Amino acid sequence: MDFSRFARKPSDQVFGQWFTFIIIGSIMPLFGCLTSSATQKLYGEPLWNPPTILAMWLQRDYSSTSRAAAFFAGLGLVSSQSVSYTHLRAHETRE
Repeated sequence: MDFSRFARKPSDQVFGQWFTFIIIGSIMPLFGCLTSSATQKLYGEPLWNPPTILAMWLQRDYSSTSRAAAFFAGLGLVSSQSVSYTHLRAHETRE
């Protein structure tokens, strides 16, 4: 969507873009580093791949709470991928 049409002047978009770049460029990699550090302490090796982490949860403890946590985390991963794909396909230009 083109929200720049609501700007009063062309430089109004700069703050929003820089704020977004800082959030995505620093917070998300920080979560990845913290996750890999935590999995290295728990499982003996750093894990980056979320489905691998979910599988390790289930290998370590196959209780109903672990299965529910893995299900909802997997559901979140699948829904985020499907929304991203749908959003990208919806905004393609047609020739």
